Amino acid sequence: MLTYYNHISYHTIHIISYILSHHIISHISYIISYRIIYHIMSYHITSYHTTLYIICHISYHVTSYHIKSYTYHAISYTYHIIRIMHHIISYHVLTCIVKATRNTINNCAIKHINEEC
Repeated sequence: MLTYYNHISYHTIHIISYILSHHIISHISYIISYRIIYHIMSYHITSYHTTLYIICHISYHVTSYHIKSYTYHAISYTYHIIRIMHHIISYHVLTCIVKATRNTINNCAIKHINEEC
């Protein structure tokens, strides 16, 4: 489920990716476009599944409008997607570990209090 903030982020990324995918005329603009999208996704989107959807969406847009350099974009974006996925999965796993640890500590604390009572 998208929160209001995620919804705005999704549309922002959609617009940026759509515009940039039609106007990538140099390697520099390509790197800038990647950086913008990467940072927006890394820091402003909390939904794991939404992020996966957006990554696929952007990679499709960028590769589909540049047939001449399709191979270059496909290889390059695959590399970037792997890097982004590593970041997301690491964060996702870390969050799960923190939650599990917190729950375990809370359960132990509750048990300890109940035993003392």
